[in-house]
Amino acid sequence: MNPDKKLVFIDLDGTLLDNSRKISAHSLRTIKKLEQSGSIPCIASGRPASMVRLYTHELGLNTPLISNNAANISLAGTILRQTCLPAEAGWEFLKYCFFHHLDWAVFYTDAIYTADTPTRLKRYKDYNTELVKAGFPPVPITVIRSPDQARPLLESKAERLSLLIHSQQERRLILSYFEHTGSLSCIRSTPDSFDIVHPEVDKWSGIRFIADYYGMSMDQIYVFGNDRNDLKMIQNCPNSFVVANGEPEVRNCAAHIIGRNDEDGVARAIEQYLLF
Repeated sequence: MNPDKKLVFIDLDGTLLDNSRKISAHSLRTIKKLEQSGSIPCIASGRPASMVRLYTHELGLNTPLISNNAANISLAGTILRQTCLPAEAGWEFLKYCFFHHLDWAVFYTDAIYTADTPTRLKRYKDYNTELVKAGFPPVPITVIRSPDQARPLLESKAERLSLLIHSQQERRLILSYFEHTGSLSCIRSTPDSFDIVHPEVDKWSGIRFIADYYGMSMDQIYVFGNDRNDLKMIQNCPNSFVVANGEPEVRNCAAHIIGRNDEDGVARAIEQYLLF
């Protein structure tokens, strides 16, 4: 492997995407130049693969994809590694969500099952509208209204359970639950959401898997992030970059603080540090 080749992992929400969840023209051009230089730009997202497709298509990337916080790692649509939620532990937590009327969704590689909540349904509808405009089929969305409907969801390759937080009381309920279990991992992915995954899953584990796949060393890896689901990769990678709008805990661990997500921070850092 060429020692000058770089393996570059970029988070989407709050990092590469602007505040309208769009990729700027500057970022599109810069990532294309990065790939043309011989490096390998990869998306590393908490989103499921089905909700990253629009962005990888726009970027023209056919490189490894980390989705669902590395519960799924794929290349050109082929799954390289999949780590699903433990069925029994996942079901116990989903029952807790029903009991406390929490705003949840269960993500597979290409399908979403969700509580009947307007915030989520509007978000998924808007994304599906954009997918169809780009010529892709919409992501199947199924509303689940009872525990009986929900029980089978954790028995067949569910990769991630997501929670949207609407109050401090809900936040306390979730954090209290995970003080007493090690069977699942709870990671905050945005200020108002938590991701529940297998305890061995995080973006850094996915990055190490892909680095091994290519036979690349640690000094060839670069990571860009903003929130707590990026924390392990920022802590462990010496070439780490956090946008100025990132969480303080994450910024404090970064080798470099770069411009904000809505100021093309990632693109400008790539130009400065990787395309010099």
